[in-house]
Amino acid sequence: MNYFPYKDDLFSWNVRDKPGVLQYYITNKLRISNRMFKYKNLPEHIDVNVFEWYLQTNGFMGAFKDNGKLYFLICSFGGEPNESYIPTKLLVSNPYLKLNKEFTIDKDCVLIKNDSMLQGVLPTYKRYSYLQCENDITLTIASINTRLSTLLSADEDSSFESAKKYLQDIEEGKLGVIAENTFLTDGIKVQPASSGADSNIYTQLCEYDRYLQNSFSREIGLGATANLKRENISENESQQDEDTLLPLVDDMLMCRQESIKKINEMFGTNIEVSLNSSWEIRRDNIEEKKDNEEHKKEGKEEEHEEDN
Repeated sequence: MNYFPYKDDLFSWNVRDKPGVLQYYITNKLRISNRMFKYKNLPEHIDVNVFEWYLQTNGFMGAFKDNGKLYFLICSFGGEPNESYIPTKLLVSNPYLKLNKEFTIDKDCVLIKNDSMLQGVLPTYKRYSYLQCENDITLTIASINTRLSTLLSADEDSSFESAKKYLQDIEEGKLGVIAENTFLTDGIKVQPASSGADSNIYTQLCEYDRYLQNSFSREIGLGATANLKRENISENESQQDEDTLLPLVDDMLMCRQESIKKINEMFGTNIEVSLNSSWEIRRDNIEEKKDNEEHKKEGKEEEHEEDN
């Protein structure tokens, strides 16, 4: 029995396939944030994973009732804008439900916002994914180049082809084999491949990759620090990092809570939404730490008053 069914696909990953690598990074980020929120009392026919996926990537959705059932569906804006130039209607076209209808926001439907700007997470995810993809390519090339101590130049076609084959073998992790005598005589010129000035490039690229990962984690409210100093950071620096962890997450949570409140009022449901997993733990830890700091500050103020 084969317990490793993907044996034939081991070498299918190509870091130079930018669209494929970008898709990998974006999908992986969506997989992480798809569990950012937890819901209670959702109708059984609503898949929370699909709902969050559409909401985060589209920026907004609509809550509608059709044949007595509540649905959260992808929609588009329509109708005449109000005095603030904000759309007043949502247009729904769902082939499965055979639903093709215009609904009025806050009258017979609710606009569900992912964030206050209806932007969704894709612009942020694309930015970090692009930077990580470019760094992966550079890092891979730098890693392969460490196998070479010299650069080759050729004057003849036959020597050029031999040099290409030699370098291809090196890139694939093979021992390079020289097929022609001219390769070692006048056909090939050898130059040093690197100098002391770029000897730290590999370390710098690894640090940059870690910086991108940490920056993304902080932006979506997870407990990573972008501080790459080799010495320990101070307590004040740590507090400043924690103070900037949750703004985006808070905005997304607030928009969901406001939308769910309107849904409960309009359709008589009792749905609840809150932070989930690591985000909930992170928020609790930050709030607890702030409470402790406030208590310490109040205690010092009382001691100062007593001394006076």
